[in-house]
Amino acid sequence: MNQLKIRPTTESDWPKLEHIFYSNRPEGTEWLSPTRPQDDLREQSEGEKILVAETAGKVVGFVAVWEPENFVHHLYVDREFQRQGVGKELVLAVQRTFPGPIRLKCGERNTAALAFYLSSGWKEVDRGVSDDGPYMLLELPSVEPTAGSDPAR
Repeated sequence: MNQLKIRPTTESDWPKLEHIFYSNRPEGTEWLSPTRPQDDLREQSEGEKILVAETAGKVVGFVAVWEPENFVHHLYVDREFQRQGVGKELVLAVQRTFPGPIRLKCGERNTAALAFYLSSGWKEVDRGVSDDGPYMLLELPSVEPTAGSDPAR
C-alpha cells in the first residue's frame, strides 16, 4: 500500500464514506434485526469530527468521533484495505487528536471488531445492553501528540 494519509473529511468524500459504511454493514451485522431500518451515516454522524484514511488519492477508511465525549461512533475500512493497518492508523490519529481517554461501544456479537479492538490495546470498562443486544464499553488512553499529527483541527 502507498503511504497512508489521515485528514479531515470533505464534502466530496461522502459518496466513498457511504460506500464503505454500507458495504461493511450487511456482513458482520447478523445480530441486527432484519426489520430494523437501514442506518443513515450522515444522520448518525451529524456534529461529529470525521477523519479519513487516504492512499494514492483514494479514501480507504474513516472514523467518526463525538468530540464532547471522545467517543468513537464509527470506524470502517474499505474491504479491499482491511488487515493492512488502516484501522490502527485511524485509531492512533484519534488518540493523538483528542485529549483524554477515547471510548467506544462494540456489540459483543461483533467478534471481528472486538478482536481488533482488544488486540489494539482497548480495555473493557463496562458492559450493557442496547436495542442491538449486549455490548462492551471499551477505552483507550490518549497519546502525546507529535508535531503535525493533528488532522482534525
